[in-house]
Amino acid sequence: MLGYNTTELETRKFFDFVHPDDLSSTWEATEKLGNGKEIYNFENRYLSHDGSYYYIEWRSRCVDNLIYAVGRDITHRKSIETQLSHTRTLFDRINEVGDIGLWDADLINNKIYWSKITKKIHEVSEDYIADLDTAINFIKEGENRDKLVSAMDLAIREGIGYDLEVVIITATKKEIWVRIIGNVKLENGKCVEFFGTIQDITTRKKTEIELLKTKEFLDQTNQLARVGGWQMYLNAEKVEWSNMTRIIHELPSPSEVTLMEGINFYKEGKSRNTVINAVNDAINLGKSSSLEVQFITAKAREIWVKLIIKSEFKDGKCIRIYGSFQDIDRQKRNQIALLEKTAEYNELAGLKLKILNYESQIVINQRFYIDR
Repeated sequence: MLGYNTTELETRKFFDFVHPDDLSSTWEATEKLGNGKEIYNFENRYLSHDGSYYYIEWRSRCVDNLIYAVGRDITHRKSIETQLSHTRTLFDRINEVGDIGLWDADLINNKIYWSKITKKIHEVSEDYIADLDTAINFIKEGENRDKLVSAMDLAIREGIGYDLEVVIITATKKEIWVRIIGNVKLENGKCVEFFGTIQDITTRKKTEIELLKTKEFLDQTNQLARVGGWQMYLNAEKVEWSNMTRIIHELPSPSEVTLMEGINFYKEGKSRNTVINAVNDAINLGKSSSLEVQFITAKAREIWVKLIIKSEFKDGKCIRIYGSFQDIDRQKRNQIALLEKTAEYNELAGLKLKILNYESQIVINQRFYIDR
């Protein structure tokens, strides 16, 4: 393996072949052997005939002042480990920018690697050493831990990776949201290693939760007010409707319509023409409109709606029209009824005034003739 002949080996001390950086550890191992201890998995480097060094892993024992040893060449393995270490260092530096940590779980040797960022996320010291038993305990007990355990079980059985968002409890008892991506390494159809990334997504998750609460509040408010939303990108054929907009149209959810199909819901004549003109003005002129028009639902009910139309331009060209859509039928009919009653009242009041004026004129004439 090293390329020496028997004479070269017998005329030199074995320490002559040991790498200078490994002399100290080799001396310590030799002393242990001299004290009757056995050495397992001891590694050092030996100089080969061509000037390169080989990594040798030893298993040794001393019997009657003679050292018996078996060594195996692990140079290729050490080269791969060195490359992996360099790769991890590179990834660590890259991921520090995005606060993304790396992790690796060796199921065969029960070893876990956590990068600097991974340890930072868990709020442990840089010299912290995790293992398979303790690492899982950082996941919040209950639904979150069960979710990860199930994903890992599936990965082990079927070799399927996972991408989860779960809550962990850090070493300082802080509760945070993380995204864990896990990949699987298989050997002979058996899972031997997990590896992946972990990222603190607490800020994003809190924002999502707040937005969801806001959306639920707005949905409840809009449901009471019967207000929906809509939009259409001009490079698309379909109009996007909110759930309330579909409800007002009395269409099943989900439903897709084109712009003209949507316009045809408006009552033919003045209402439809008004909407068409407003849409054209929005696209061509960027003009916003607020319309109260009559509308025929999918169930043939005639109602009044309030339609707001706005537009979005980019580089001088309209790319999107959007707005709101509200059922105002009750308010509009009450308004019309009020106007009709007011008109009736005004007409009746005018008639009474005419009668009063007529009666007043009769009285005046009667007095005129009596006085004469």
